[in-house]
Amino acid sequence: MAGIGNQLHPEVRMPIPMQKLTSTQLLALMSLSNDKEPFFLHQRKVKDVDGAASYIEPTPPRTPTSEDQDKDQQPSLETILGYIDPVVEKLQKSEYGDIEAARELLKFLIGYAEQNVLSGKDIHTFVLSSPIKDSRKSKLLRSYYDALHTSNVIPRPPKNGLFGTLTKSLNASSKPLYTIFGGQGLRTNYVQELAEITAAYNPLVEDLINDSAALLNKLSNTSRDVREIFSESFNILAWLQDSANIPGPGYLSSAPFSAPLVGLIQLAHYEVTCKILGLTPGEFCKQIAGTTGHSQGIITAAVVATGKDWSSWREITRTTITMLFWIGVRTQQVWNTSSSNSAISHAMSQDCIDHSEGTPSPMLSVRGLARETLQGYVDAANRYLKQSSRILSINMTNGPRQFVISGPPKYLYGLALQIRKAKRLETHGNCEEEDSKEKAVGSRFLEVSVPFHSVWLEDAVPFIQDDLKGILLRPSAMAVPVFGSEDGREICRLSNTDDEMDLLDTLIMSVVSKRVDWELASAFPHSSASTKTVLDFGPGGVHGISSLYSSAGRSGADIILVGTLGGGKSRFGHKGDLFR
Repeated sequence: MAGIGNQLHPEVRMPIPMQKLTSTQLLALMSLSNDKEPFFLHQRKVKDVDGAASYIEPTPPRTPTSEDQDKDQQPSLETILGYIDPVVEKLQKSEYGDIEAARELLKFLIGYAEQNVLSGKDIHTFVLSSPIKDSRKSKLLRSYYDALHTSNVIPRPPKNGLFGTLTKSLNASSKPLYTIFGGQGLRTNYVQELAEITAAYNPLVEDLINDSAALLNKLSNTSRDVREIFSESFNILAWLQDSANIPGPGYLSSAPFSAPLVGLIQLAHYEVTCKILGLTPGEFCKQIAGTTGHSQGIITAAVVATGKDWSSWREITRTTITMLFWIGVRTQQVWNTSSSNSAISHAMSQDCIDHSEGTPSPMLSVRGLARETLQGYVDAANRYLKQSSRILSINMTNGPRQFVISGPPKYLYGLALQIRKAKRLETHGNCEEEDSKEKAVGSRFLEVSVPFHSVWLEDAVPFIQDDLKGILLRPSAMAVPVFGSEDGREICRLSNTDDEMDLLDTLIMSVVSKRVDWELASAFPHSSASTKTVLDFGPGGVHGISSLYSSAGRSGADIILVGTLGGGKSRFGHKGDLFR
């Protein structure tokens, strides 16, 4: 079932006047109420015209006083949505004899809610500022968007906020907007985040989720060697329907699962954002000054930058999911056959867990050490192993004192032991500093199953290229500058535009074997930390890629977590800030 933005000719809703209700509509409303009369019929006028039809002019409830307005606002919204939900449910089940009359009834209720309850505010501004649990906020949002979808209308563009029509007309020199997309390894509760999206915005992403689930099921059954990777089925719909079906964290953190799941979360956040703003992907792109992605996020950033309209959007989402699926599968297959990928002992694993370093994996995050100091530890480890720099290498720079080293877990364990020694020495000197926690030396294994961004996975590149030989990413199709994750340069300038496959190769190697320098990638040319707004499309919320901004020394940027409903005490903005 297509979402609001997927309708070829959706009805653009104008402000709905408090129109007269027919007697049929009145009776429908009366049947939904447990009260003696519906909420809006405190005063009414009944007028018969030639005895053929009866009309009722509804009168809104009294306007709350300043004393009780805040107290009564939320119950009023829940009350009106309580009338809307049964109408939506019956329409979806085709239980009304006159479908068009029922839709008109639903439009009336939506209009009443917008004019008399929301009072012109965006639903997010209204709901997210309410002191209620996120689960209730999600329910209210879902009811509202269920109603819009069922009545075949789309949200009006907001007047205020970053994308507001009034904001743009009053302030042509507003801060430039940039978008970022994170990678995997920080958190592995991907299914939970996807479930949170559907809890609030299912009507907007239902088509995306269903289409992606079917695609992933098909891809995971491509051949016998691919099926062997998936000891459990790739069944997103079953996971969302019942959490008991969700595989364990270790399984979901494996690249064949996590890579496409992360991409799907980002696409869902992106699609929701466009639709609640009343924009097509192309219209949204026109508002953006540039985009980038951390690790696999560069794939999502680049592909969505080609977005134009909703009719072509589904092909974009399929391309993104397909690319990430094959990157995950082929890198896992290559790593599984590596002679250096031997099992780590239980004692080593338990030792790391006891020291809050997590379960050993092929990527180790280290913070608090200068690059030169860390490089010295890495070089010493490689000399001890009597191997070249191929064994261990610094492959991610996330900040001046935050790095990621890739390599076999058993060798990274030895490096972690050296980091512990440095931590004990450093702790004595920094314990009195106010920001000692952020500067403290420490290490933690990322929740990944392959050493991304390293030479260990170079052999996977030709396999991925073959898998994706039917995909073309034309640099000329990019509506937004895409800044590479290795050095921050525009990726279109790194490719030969006469050979369209060059851009695809650049993206594949950016995730598989090229290094990441997040400081350069997220610097964004022609802007400073205090003169830009960054929209983070996840995953991970406050624990996602934006958490690295302070490490990179650019915490002055206005960062909005577009997938997060509430801000709490976070230093970041959240979805409601798009409308303020």
